[in-house]
Amino acid sequence: RWMLRHEQTILRVTQWLLIATLLVPLVYASNFIFPFITVKVFFFRSVVALALGGYVLLLLISWERYRPARDAITLWLFAFMGWLLVSTLFGVDPAHSWWGDYERMMGMFTLLHYAVFFVLARNLFRDAASWRRVWWVLLGVGFLVSLGALVQQFNPDFLSGGARAASTLGNPIYLATYAGYLGFVSIYLFGELWKKRTDQGFARYAPWALLVVLVLAALAFVWSETRGAVVGLGAAFLVVCCSIALGAARRAHRLLAIGVLAAMVVVVALVVWGGSLTGRASAGPGDTRLVQSVPALRRFADVSITGSNETRLRTWGIGLQAWLERPIMG
Repeated sequence: RWMLRHEQTILRVTQWLLIATLLVPLVYASNFIFPFITVKVFFFRSVVALALGGYVLLLLISWERYRPARDAITLWLFAFMGWLLVSTLFGVDPAHSWWGDYERMMGMFTLLHYAVFFVLARNLFRDAASWRRVWWVLLGVGFLVSLGALVQQFNPDFLSGGARAASTLGNPIYLATYAGYLGFVSIYLFGELWKKRTDQGFARYAPWALLVVLVLAALAFVWSETRGAVVGLGAAFLVVCCSIALGAARRAHRLLAIGVLAAMVVVVALVVWGGSLTGRASAGPGDTRLVQSVPALRRFADVSITGSNETRLRTWGIGLQAWLERPIMG
């Protein structure tokens, strides 16, 4: 009876616990061996465990209303996690596979928390208003993370920073990926809010607040100087623009997509053959002032198979050999 009377309260508390996981990028503790990793995952796992308790109560109240969805994505996720569990149990070191290490925190135990988070979010956020709360908290946290990247441009030692911006995430690659999500969510919400804008209250300033977050996220992306993220973003734009150019119903949308594709071709041409613009005909890809002046592009001038790339190639080789030895169950 108590649970039935307080169903909506339990639902809201569980939803806000899930939203609280979006604070993870801001969690930082300098007294940990890996201050940007372990404490974040400890926080995430603890909050997800609490949210799972609330979800169990909701299932007891009404199984039909809150049961896990049976859509294709959820079923494939369950199958994938089940096979990962089999691989963990039959691997060469089940204990290490289960717990992982403190540097990456990617053991099966943590992966299960991510799966639980997906299931809870999938089944507890079912309307636009709920998701809007998620997006605004995400963008608010992202604004602070992007501000950290801005501070590092003037104080590189801020948060144990380095030559490339990493902010509170501690790794430029993570910052670039996170900034990409912030950018796309900002664009998504901007279109929605611009149509509903009014001259009163928060709705009047919301679109402009989104533009501020979008600009800061774009700058954080550039300052991270992550080559893989640049290539990934370019590939994403290529796929989306090709899809629109070939399948959009409105002619204006198709022409816009074709224009963006043409601009991408021009940018790539300037990067590869920009030497002629600087009067250095012998300059090769990346060996130009044009490329060197753009933080997101200048690291393309330093592509080789030595250093970190050599380490990654060795890691891929080890992974391939391990798969050949145990191709079925890892």
